Order: sequence, then structure tokens, then C-alpha cells
Amino acid sequence: MNDLFKQIGCFLFFFFLMGSCDQNHPSESTVQESNVKLTGPKKYYTIFSDTACINQIEKAKSDVAKNKLVYKIHMADFPRYEEEFEQLLQQHQIEYISHGPNCMITQECYGHYMDSIIRQRKGEHFFKELSQEADRLFLAQWNTKIYDYWDLDQKPTHPEGEIASYVRRQLQFPKTWESKPQKFKRQYLSFKLQINQQGQIVKTTLNDNYFLNPNNEKHLPLLEKNIQQIISKLKDWNPAQLEDHEVSCNLWVDVGLD
Repeated sequence: MNDLFKQIGCFLFFFFLMGSCDQNHPSESTVQESNVKLTGPKKYYTIFSDTACINQIEKAKSDVAKNKLVYKIHMADFPRYEEEFEQLLQQHQIEYISHGPNCMITQECYGHYMDSIIRQRKGEHFFKELSQEADRLFLAQWNTKIYDYWDLDQKPTHPEGEIASYVRRQLQFPKTWESKPQKFKRQYLSFKLQINQQGQIVKTTLNDNYFLNPNNEKHLPLLEKNIQQIISKLKDWNPAQLEDHEVSCNLWVDVGLD
């Protein structure tokens, strides 16, 4: 979940910089490197005269010579079928490296060169076709896969309504709890709930990305236990939906403590 928050923040920054990116982001390059025509979609930031770019291309050429292919890309939004996409790439002996948005506008010449090589070897529409196959696999696993709720048509819901608010109303704090908010910070605990196709909670775990005032850290074990008990009493959820299927999924609940 922490990665998701970082991705959202970076995503907003990315849009702020899109104007400058578009000015330097060629839709197609005709640069020749060792008889390889560097072409590709408008998704790599490349300035071929830049030293960093030249070094990246040399590294990519070296890896290709060792028969190492890598699909390396920055994305503002990760596809729901990313796991299946990576598995399909592995079947083609292609390593997959993905990052969030290129917020710092770093050179992406390594990925651009590799993209060109893979398209030459596998066909111009290789990535598009692989993405379509990955999405079909994503959907076909509805009876066994545990999805993340943001990839679904409908997340699981409960008659009690918004779960974080419900937990907060039920929660009792220790007598020595310090509730004074800190400037620019909020106290919270984040939990991951695994909810199955039958609408029952299978597992609840505390995420690492929480924040408590230093004087409240000693209360973490008790708070975690109490919140786990409150959540465990929430039976009979409305299961998540994907197309016309009820599916299992992970749901994140952020419980504010101020």
C-alpha cells in the first residue's frame, strides 16, 4: 500500500512535467546503432547525444550480445494484468523491470534500445499481443486468483458501511494514549483484509506503512489486537465482482487514530 501512495504522488508530479517531457520525447527515432534502427512508441525519454543515454545504449548492446533481453519501462499506471504479463515475458526469456512514472526525467535509452531489439525479433505488435493475452489470463483466473480490489469492477462491501469509520467508532484507546495531532502528520494503522468469494474474511494483517506518535508506539500491539478483533466480527460481506463473477480479493483499510 505504501508503494501505491508513492505511485499516486509521483503520478501527480509526472503530469506537472508532461509538457516538458513531450518536447523532448520523440515518437520515433531514426538513429542507427550497430545496424539496429531505434524505433518505438512514445514512451521512452531519450536524448541520444546525452552521455547517460550513450552509456545506457552501450550497456544494452552488451546485454543483447549475451542474449539477455530486458523489457524495462516507466509507467504512470500499472496494468491490472502486470503479473500475467511478466510471466508471459519470462516464457520468451525476457526479463521484466517496471517502475513508476519517470518523475525525475532520467534517460530511458536502455529500455528504448531493448524495446527496438525485441520488436525486431518478435514482431512489431509483440507487446500489444502479449498484453491482450495477459489480460485474458487475468480474467480467466477469476475462480482461483486473489485480486487487488482496485483492479476489479466492484470492491467488497459490508452492511456496516465504510469499514475504517466503523472500526474507529468501535475502538477503545488505552488510558495513556496521546491524541494530540502532530503538525503535517496523522496517526493511522493500515490493514490488509483478504476476503473470499463467499464474503468471509480469510486473513487480516497489519501493514508496515503506519504512523504513531513516538509516545504511542508502546500501544501498537494492543491496538493491533483490538482492531483485529473488531474486523473479525464483520461477517457476510458482499464479495468483490469481476465481470459477472464473485471473486476473492485484498482490501486495504486505513484506520485514522487522531
